Amino acid sequence: MKRFLILVVVVMNVIGCTKDSGPYIILPQDSSFVAISFSNDIQPLFDNKCVSCHDANHPFLDLSSGQAYNELMTSGANAPYVDVNDVENSHLIERLIGTEWPIMPPAPPFVDNDGIDTVRMWISQGALNN
Repeated sequence: MKRFLILVVVVMNVIGCTKDSGPYIILPQDSSFVAISFSNDIQPLFDNKCVSCHDANHPFLDLSSGQAYNELMTSGANAPYVDVNDVENSHLIERLIGTEWPIMPPAPPFVDNDGIDTVRMWISQGALNN
């Protein structure tokens, strides 16, 4: 009887095998998911709102192209400015919304809610240098 059960299990496994159809791509369940790119979404925001002050001559944080990511993550005066495990308490978010003084930019035009949400999403997606 034991041999018969083993034979049935083996036959069922062989019958149940199918050709692998290749790698599976797992798409986000939320159809509104948008991948945020540092170079395409975040750096242009810095270029538009921040770099007029936060350039190579700024003593604490250079947000110019080619420098911004490294400054935010490792070498700026308060680096890291982002915390992927605590988006809302990331220095960058706190400065943009004004919960950490001083609000940035310090004068209008401020970063609008869409821009802040884009930064939030970038941080929550791992704050990648992409």
